[in-house]
Amino acid sequence: MLGVLRSRKNRFIVAGTYTGYMLSFMNSVDKSLIDLINILYHIIVNNIKEKWFFVIKDMDTLQFSPLNVIVYFIAAYMIGSIPVGLLISKIMRLTDPRQMGSGNVGATNILRTGSKKAAFFTFMGDLLKGYIPVLYVTQFDEIYTYYALFAVCLGVIVGHIFSIYLSFRGGKGVASFVGVLLALSLPAGLFFICSWLLVAWLTRYSSMSSIVAVGLSPVAIFYLDNSDNALVILTLSCVIILKHATNIKRLVNRTEPKIGSQ
Repeated sequence: MLGVLRSRKNRFIVAGTYTGYMLSFMNSVDKSLIDLINILYHIIVNNIKEKWFFVIKDMDTLQFSPLNVIVYFIAAYMIGSIPVGLLISKIMRLTDPRQMGSGNVGATNILRTGSKKAAFFTFMGDLLKGYIPVLYVTQFDEIYTYYALFAVCLGVIVGHIFSIYLSFRGGKGVASFVGVLLALSLPAGLFFICSWLLVAWLTRYSSMSSIVAVGLSPVAIFYLDNSDNALVILTLSCVIILKHATNIKRLVNRTEPKIGSQ
């Protein structure tokens, strides 16, 4: 071997052969690295899209249309605006809830009329206002975007709180929030109900029960369902808690009426 290498010509041949092998090896390594990087890129990007930006069945068909989102929001808003409590009160010939208690048309104020049946029907009606639109979008709409889902959820709650049929007045949005939550995640919805009942049993304050349960909902849907919809629920929670600002003040001043009080 040493004799072969003593010849300058042979040294060039060996060096050239070695260099060729090294270049071939490095080229194969570079190709492998490029393939690996491409694989990691697609995994990371697709994971980010699926987990944090979009809830959609086919990522390749995603098309963001502002007009579609606006249509979704308006439709959900009109459904959320239906004053179930007022309709139930008129059907059952009860006192107009706007003229008593908090003046809201939600189940808690309907209960102040003395009719538990009316309060139950109101709660269920308001719940379905949130449940049905969200269930339709997530289960029966062939292609929906995260933006459309967000618009539907927000539209229902805003409609319930600021009803176009009641001069932009309404309820607190809690019952419709429960409907939205149940449609997005059954475990998180059940957690909300259990939390509300526990706090109500301990304090007898409907508003405190709602604030606590609503505040815990984003955490619940994230951990119990590993859901991508925590941001939606967090946004709705902020809207509802802000709507409870006057209740929070009364709770601090200990002037908030308890469940069943007139």
